[in-house]
Amino acid sequence: MDTTEQPVWTPPTFNLSAAPSRACSYGLPSGGQNFARCAKIAPDGSSFIAQCEDQSLQIYDFPNSSELEQTVKPGLSLKQAAPVVDFAWFPSASKQDPASYCFAASVRECPVKLLDASTGKLRASYRIVDHRERQIAPHSLAFTSSGERLYCGFEDAIEVFDVGYPGEGTRLRTTPSKKSKDGLKGIISALAFSNYHSTSDELLFAAGSLTPVTGNIALFSGDGEKGPLMFVGGGPRAGVTQLQFNHYRPYMLYAAYRGNASGLIYSWDIRSRIDDPLAIYDGRPESDALQAGDESEHPISSPQATNQKLRFDVDIGGRYVGSGNWAGEVMLFDVETVEATLTQNVDSMDGGYEEDLTTLTVPPTLRFNGHKDTVASVAFQPWRAELLTVSGSRHFDLGKEDSSEDEGLVEDGMGQAPAKAVVKRKGPAVMDNSIKLWNMASPV
Repeated sequence: MDTTEQPVWTPPTFNLSAAPSRACSYGLPSGGQNFARCAKIAPDGSSFIAQCEDQSLQIYDFPNSSELEQTVKPGLSLKQAAPVVDFAWFPSASKQDPASYCFAASVRECPVKLLDASTGKLRASYRIVDHRERQIAPHSLAFTSSGERLYCGFEDAIEVFDVGYPGEGTRLRTTPSKKSKDGLKGIISALAFSNYHSTSDELLFAAGSLTPVTGNIALFSGDGEKGPLMFVGGGPRAGVTQLQFNHYRPYMLYAAYRGNASGLIYSWDIRSRIDDPLAIYDGRPESDALQAGDESEHPISSPQATNQKLRFDVDIGGRYVGSGNWAGEVMLFDVETVEATLTQNVDSMDGGYEEDLTTLTVPPTLRFNGHKDTVASVAFQPWRAELLTVSGSRHFDLGKEDSSEDEGLVEDGMGQAPAKAVVKRKGPAVMDNSIKLWNMASPV
């Protein structure tokens, strides 16, 4: 009888007691005007993709210990013909398995592409065509956990593709008609699958819309043909930019918004409390966050907040949520402790769950200055205590203009008159376009 103890894997533990140290930086091509809008780490933790302002996708490998403190260049640069709208890793993507090492990308006015992450070659394409025979680029992409199907969200509909059979898919209408007030209306800007079930008949997924109403998140089951199961209530009147379920507690749903709710992450327990959020994780800057005057109102962001998407992430152990804001700050929230406390409060109640439990606004456990511009995306390394952050946004100087005056004279039909000055407005400037990897491990 073999009595050898088998090793047990545990998720990495992040040190939230002190600001982390920078492990390395990543360089971007195309000069100082380019910046990364979003970064997503591969499921095996070997690499990540950065979606950039110059219509490119940059693929980086994580450095080994000897390459730390260096500026890492992209291993593969994929220039696209139009702006990239969204992209998603294949669920089991791994460099050790070349067949699975791929991702889907949505490029404006192009079919959805399935690209090889090693070579950049096109593996397959999936067409979404409107009634005018125009190509539609979906605003959101999400694979099922098995990788068999790809869901693509666009205006008033979700297109479902069988990954193994490229071409056209099946269209799921989220609203009965354009004029109808029922269903989930507007651009489907976010999709997320829960790990509750793995079979296609028992799928549970959430979809969010950019329409600024309170009920703009819906839950669907199976293939979604029967329409929304229910709507998630209690959210702000703002467009949804991201949805994500907790990996370890798949009944916890998190949502990020733009506009007046930028910097706030709402969370719901979909098992029972669906009409009001369980907690609101407040990632706004301390200097310019505006608290609501009435306790019944939602917190609102300052006028400095923009419509830029701020992407958060949940670590693989379901214990932490990381996010950034427009002041260059990076925040980490201990959601495991917060949700355990709220669950204990619910268990101690005697049937008064909906009426007695109020939504809790939670400040970050750790806040540190990571960049000099908007932190647009945060991602957890799945197998190590490391955090990836990207920074950058467009800044327009409306007070200054480049003008070139022609002091000569021109004929205007009634003699000679001074030539008009040609005014060229300055293009957007980028303050900080850095990509950084932070070491979040506890000191030895």
